[in-house]
Amino acid sequence: MEKNHRQLVAGISHDLRTPLATIQGYVETLLMKKKELGAAQQERYLNIIQDGTHQLQHLVEDLFELSKLEANETPLQTEPFSLADLAGDNAARCQIAAHEKQITLNINVSPDLPLVTGDIRYIDRVLQNLFDNAVKYCDINGKIIVELISHRQEVAFRIANTGVGIDPTDLTHLFDAYHTGKRTKKNIPQSKSSTGLGLAIVKKILQKHGSTITVESEANGMTVFTFSLKID
Repeated sequence: MEKNHRQLVAGISHDLRTPLATIQGYVETLLMKKKELGAAQQERYLNIIQDGTHQLQHLVEDLFELSKLEANETPLQTEPFSLADLAGDNAARCQIAAHEKQITLNINVSPDLPLVTGDIRYIDRVLQNLFDNAVKYCDINGKIIVELISHRQEVAFRIANTGVGIDPTDLTHLFDAYHTGKRTKKNIPQSKSSTGLGLAIVKKILQKHGSTITVESEANGMTVFTFSLKID
């Protein structure tokens, strides 16, 4: 626990320091050289500052969310809903990012899929993080395959992406906050919006729903995340 705490603090410190240094640097440049900078350059600097503030906002929101989940401060507001519709909404949201990497995204849904019970706001957050993760680590011209299957009294959600895979030694720690995982062939740099907390939040949300998430990964093959929710 102490090691995980140190890793969490180190990760938060790094994620705070990087955008803060960027914001400070460009603000100081604008203040000192405002008369020397043209309108286009000033606008570019302001856009960089805005990106930095968005990074900080995203980090603070994720930290707040994780802390509430760990303290069990927010009760679930469960209701029946369509997991297939929610998955479709999230697939549509990430289509632009997928298109930029020329990723093929397919969703396969079992016919007459029943409704599930859960807190739709929280489950939407789970799907957002899983879709973002899949697009981020999918290879160029790769594939993302989403499957929803009814099995007994549950609906299983499965999202798989092609790519370099995850080092086997990292699989058991993948859902720890700020765990530094290694890709089997090469490290893939984090996106600007990543905080290192996404999968930890996913795990905590699903635990509140009485569910677990599993991951399987093959070198230069598919990485697959799976969880299930109870049928209404």
